[in-house]
Amino acid sequence: MATKRRIQSSSGFYHVFHRGVNHFDIFEDNEDREYYLERMRKCARSLGVKVHAWCLMSNHVHMLLQADYAALSAFMRQLASSYARFFNARHLRCGPLFGGRFASVCVETDEQLMTVVRYIHRNPVHHEESALCGSYRWSSFGEYVAGSPALCELGFVLALFGNIESFTAFHGEAGEGERHLDVDTLGRMGDEEARWRANAALAAAGIAATARDIGRLPRKLRDEALMCIKRVVGCSLRQIQRLTAIAYSAIREAVLLGGSGGRAEPEEPPVSPVEELRESLEPPRARERDRKDLPVRAPIRIPGPAPAQTMS
Repeated sequence: MATKRRIQSSSGFYHVFHRGVNHFDIFEDNEDREYYLERMRKCARSLGVKVHAWCLMSNHVHMLLQADYAALSAFMRQLASSYARFFNARHLRCGPLFGGRFASVCVETDEQLMTVVRYIHRNPVHHEESALCGSYRWSSFGEYVAGSPALCELGFVLALFGNIESFTAFHGEAGEGERHLDVDTLGRMGDEEARWRANAALAAAGIAATARDIGRLPRKLRDEALMCIKRVVGCSLRQIQRLTAIAYSAIREAVLLGGSGGRAEPEEPPVSPVEELRESLEPPRARERDRKDLPVRAPIRIPGPAPAQTMS
């Protein structure tokens, strides 16, 4: 199946998220993290990608990147492949390190950008790996506070906040409706937050459409997108209707009936493990139902010994 194209940001800003395969750790120690950052710096410089925020967690990374569509994909491809080779060689392992393609969400407004920056820097707090943003070493928060850019382009983000005091105050606590890609448990949420998370889920699933554009997709792909929003984001059917402007009956059919309209072919009742075992232990002659369709064969006649010839 062909890889689906990503949604391109009109602003050129993307919140990028990449997780280890099966949620396994992608960093064993600080040497791994330092190598990843060095590769990030070199790849960004060679491809003209601007890094505005980053955070390295045990099994995933977050970045706020500014790049054109082609450069973004090339940057993540080079960074992931080169780091995976290094990690596998150093730790004597083989196989993929990252769980498939990276996820990306378009950042189109100043409010979204500021919220993404805060979420990236507060990710260690969110995952209870640090009590404060400033006490976690492996994020770009320290670059902003110290005013010494090692990897990030600090000027653009600081200009949105006005000064470093406003920047640090904004990071003091998570805002209501904190938006992020790797959420595991969700409670009730407003439509704006649900729309953001729905778009993130669709992007992670490789569906090149926003929640509002799902109705324009072919029916099969539309139903897949609706089921993705329901399963990953946890929206109610009525909330999905508000987000997508699709008829409630069509959403219900896609989510609850699997797009079949309730006309699915009846399935044979499953055979219990006990019954399956009993059948496997029965002698062949007792399983007549397994032989009822076989053609009837005539018995094989074995010729007896030839009659003895008399000597004349």
